[in-house]
Amino acid sequence: MKRVLPLVALVVATNMAMLASARANRRGAADLLRVTQRELMDVPVSDRDSAVRVSLRYVQPSIPGWVGVWGNPGYSLDRSRLTALGFACLAPSDPAKSYSTACGLPRRAFVALEYDGPAWHDVRAAYLRQLEETRSKTQAQGRYSEVKRLEDLANFGTRFVAIDVSLDAAALRRAHPEPGVVILPVVVRALLSPKYNAPASDTVMTGTIELLTTSLLVPARDRHLVPPTSSYQLEQPPQYAVDLAIGSHHEPWIQSIAAIDATVAPR
Repeated sequence: MKRVLPLVALVVATNMAMLASARANRRGAADLLRVTQRELMDVPVSDRDSAVRVSLRYVQPSIPGWVGVWGNPGYSLDRSRLTALGFACLAPSDPAKSYSTACGLPRRAFVALEYDGPAWHDVRAAYLRQLEETRSKTQAQGRYSEVKRLEDLANFGTRFVAIDVSLDAAALRRAHPEPGVVILPVVVRALLSPKYNAPASDTVMTGTIELLTTSLLVPARDRHLVPPTSSYQLEQPPQYAVDLAIGSHHEPWIQSIAAIDATVAPR
């Protein structure tokens, strides 16, 4: 019992702290935003867990300082943006060692996600340009799967787009006061990577973001409205709308879910 009691006390204290934090986050007025099934994907759970969880789907290329290819999930922040976030990387003295720890520990920041706004229209236009380019090569190269992927992204892809990132949530909100923009906490990671076909000492500094809240709990009363979907793409119009709430600590939760009338074409 002497060995077990400290562990039990630790678990109880941790749960109480989490509940207190969640209660504080939901106290007072919350920002509300209605999104759809497009913006969510299922989170796998064990057979012994009856809960239904989802996570937010978003694209990242509209942040100034992002490098990458449109439609590719592997966007990364460049050196100038990471330096502004406080990262400083030192190349390891031994090139054979990993570069992943050269920039220090990940840090918490905040991202501005814009829903169904100008950033999404830019993203969709880029998908459509890629689609036309790919279609012209499909017959010669047999890239039907790439055509289908780009069609799904343009027609049914998430309309949440990351447009800015900062260490200061209040400053981020002042810069983006639009009602269709939500501010959420993220983890930013920076690393050094050796350049391709270059000396080991020649490196590039890149970074990535990941939402701090990786899953949202679907209210028990609404579980029947959340059918199984593909983790990466949808192949049909959204079947339900979601009222997303963001509390005082910028943590999101699902307030309610409602079925979309199949006779009404969603935006």
